[in-house]
Amino acid sequence: MIGVQVAVSQIDPGNNDRTVFDARRIEDLAASMAEVGQQQPIVLRPRGGRFEIIAGERRYRAAVSLGWDAITADVREGLEDWEAAAIMLLENVGREQLNPIDEGRAYSVRQDRFGWEVERIARSVGVKVDHIERRIALLNLAPEIQGLVASGNIPLAHAETLVSLDLNRQRIAVRALNSGAGLRLGDFRRMVADLQAEQDQQSLFAIEQFWTEQAQVSITQRRLTLVESLPTLADLPEPDLSLHNAADAAVAYVRRLEAQGLNREAGAVGTLVRALIEARLMKPNGGW
Repeated sequence: MIGVQVAVSQIDPGNNDRTVFDARRIEDLAASMAEVGQQQPIVLRPRGGRFEIIAGERRYRAAVSLGWDAITADVREGLEDWEAAAIMLLENVGREQLNPIDEGRAYSVRQDRFGWEVERIARSVGVKVDHIERRIALLNLAPEIQGLVASGNIPLAHAETLVSLDLNRQRIAVRALNSGAGLRLGDFRRMVADLQAEQDQQSLFAIEQFWTEQAQVSITQRRLTLVESLPTLADLPEPDLSLHNAADAAVAYVRRLEAQGLNREAGAVGTLVRALIEARLMKPNGGW
């Protein structure tokens, strides 16, 4: 149904991409609508006996502020969620540009919820793929920095420079930017490059440390597996390890076995110890 009058009280805002509505712009729009009337219908779809806004929430808000009982609307029956999302995106980006953060979220939602590829989003709103990717990348910024970008308190070019930094380094850069030092974009980019180099170096160190730890864990596991696989006799005496030298401890253990009349066991251990010492794989405390 095109151009029908719908009671304002029966209309609900939809899941709008726009999270910030400029009050002054709404006032200006209301003043225009009061003077010349509503020039463009809003787009609605029926939802649970009421109507959900697909496009035109600013006009709806202006009508509410004017105290209008009804507003002109195009009512779309049977509209699928993805179709509604396409109409809303074109409305928000084309008619009244979203702030960069809301714009990035709008693109990201369509990727996550509807599986749209960047190329499809770009075609639907008539912008370049690179533009879509840069807006989505802004969602990597710390939440408070996103707020500053959305409100226009950080220049967009500066914000785009930050997206590859971790959150702490982003905050360091923004504090420097807001310190009153008057950083120009070129200076800011050089500072961010230094922070990036520091971050990359730290990442390399973290990777090296991780694999070193993994290697140590692997060696320990192999040693435990080897030790657990060795046969033992519970009725033999415990070795004396206070000598702190493998060869001396092993020789002392052989002598102890001999002293207890355990000559066969002493011979088995002695054979191994003698072979290890002769092969210089074990070194007695007194040297060779």
